[in-house]
Amino acid sequence: MSCLRKVEKRGYLETVIRIKTVVGQVIRYAITTGRAERDPTTDLRGVNVSEG
Repeated sequence: MSCLRKVEKRGYLETVIRIKTVVGQVIRYAITTGRAERDPTTDLRGVNVSEG
């Protein structure tokens, strides 16, 4: 979240969304190939970066 907040503070909200999307894709690939067990980005769904 701290990395996303840094990007958000610069005003690049669309970039924040893209970053979350790409990270999710990478994690899902890792799950498919046995390199990860779960997708932690699902915990971020529906969370506004500016919250918390």
